[in-house]
Amino acid sequence: MIMVSVSHALQLTAPALSCWVALVAVVLAGISDVRTNMIPNWLTFGLIAGGLLFNAVLPMGGGWWYSISGLALGGAVLLPLFAQGGVGAGDVKLLAGIGCWVGWHDTLAIFLVFGLLAGVYSIAFLARDRMMATQLPDKRQSQTDSRAIASGLRVDEVLERECWQRQRSVLPLAPIMAMAMLILTVLKY
Repeated sequence: MIMVSVSHALQLTAPALSCWVALVAVVLAGISDVRTNMIPNWLTFGLIAGGLLFNAVLPMGGGWWYSISGLALGGAVLLPLFAQGGVGAGDVKLLAGIGCWVGWHDTLAIFLVFGLLAGVYSIAFLARDRMMATQLPDKRQSQTDSRAIASGLRVDEVLERECWQRQRSVLPLAPIMAMAMLILTVLKY
């Protein structure tokens, strides 16, 4: 009831209100992802439940199919990346939750913009990482050698583990998803 009166006061259409509500949730997820490297379940599942209720129950919503199709597409497009270790489960649930609010058309657009932004971010991150690696090669090598000796592993195994752990823990993707959502929302409304 509050959302209906807010939309009347601001003269927002249902799709615009859906985008703005989802954007607020994604910004909160981005802040959490940067701070803790996690997106809380209460936020993602709340986003999913809220989107389903908004679109299915309220007369201004898009209906069950609108939410379910967005949920399915949002979860499906990131699932292969999750299986490969490229994104976390929170990122998958977040895009599925966005899909519940904005439907499958906008979810696809957000995913495409997100993919472009994440690609640019990854290239910049790798370039920065490579530049840092060339600045301190001797110190890094001696630290890696000592870790390899201490753990009984070969140096290349230690480097591979360190690289994998750094890639898994350093790239919070929710802020990038928030930028993609903001771009879509501003361009559309």
